[in-house]
Amino acid sequence: MKKSFFSAIGVLALFAVFLFVSGCGFFRSSDESYSYDQGSVTGSSYEYDMMAVESESAYMDRSLVSPIDDGGFVEGVEQKIIRTGDLSLHVDDVRESVDIVKVKAEEWGGSVDDSEVTRYDTSYNGYLTVRVPSEQFETAMAALKELAIYVNSETTNADNITATYVDMQARLATMKAEEQQYLEILDQAVTVEEILQVTDYLNAVRQEIESTTGQLQYYDSQVDYSTITVTLTEDESIAVAKESWRPIGTIKDALSDWVVFLQGALDLGIYLVIFGWPVILVLWGVWVWVRKSGKKHKN
Repeated sequence: MKKSFFSAIGVLALFAVFLFVSGCGFFRSSDESYSYDQGSVTGSSYEYDMMAVESESAYMDRSLVSPIDDGGFVEGVEQKIIRTGDLSLHVDDVRESVDIVKVKAEEWGGSVDDSEVTRYDTSYNGYLTVRVPSEQFETAMAALKELAIYVNSETTNADNITATYVDMQARLATMKAEEQQYLEILDQAVTVEEILQVTDYLNAVRQEIESTTGQLQYYDSQVDYSTITVTLTEDESIAVAKESWRPIGTIKDALSDWVVFLQGALDLGIYLVIFGWPVILVLWGVWVWVRKSGKKHKN
């Protein structure tokens, strides 16, 4: 009887110890879990906001890009094409043709950005950079060729920058959203360190926004206005030859050359006097010796 009693007490004691150990493990696990959750909840909201800005910016960069094919065509987007041309024209009169091109450019709604006329021997050459609205590109090319006696060369190019343009627009939208989020975080910043860090991020984003906006504006100007480079040449002209003839200048040049010649001749004489006398003495000595030798043979 006593033996059964003590056995029962032993089993109960072991069961009590088991419950105690399990209970300690449960409470310890609960405390650790609670501590972890508290750490995640009570962490710096400022740091989490900064991480959210970066992750959201990366997501927007991926989501705003439109599908692009191999030719640079972007579906559902207005195509951005930069058109340029290059013409080499042989004309009757270069200077007259330059004036005509300037007038024509204004009629097309454009302008002549650069103009240069140079004279080469008995003819003139002209170089112009013409900017015209893109819708007037074909009209301008045809009209310019009509000025020529013949066309030396003609080149046209169409550069589709739609893919690059759309990508830059997407990045600009992302950066503007990022700027707004940084402004909201700046309102929540408390310490000086946090304020300075957010301000640095904000300044960097604004610089990128300004740079990207400027690049987009440049692309817009290149797309809206086409550039045509024109080279003009002409035949040799008698009139240009007459313009280049200056008889008085020729007389002055001849007199100047004559003075230079005399100076050279005098300089040569001086050098002969200074450096030539040893040779003269040797030649004189040889001549004397030859004469004396000839007299002896006669005698």
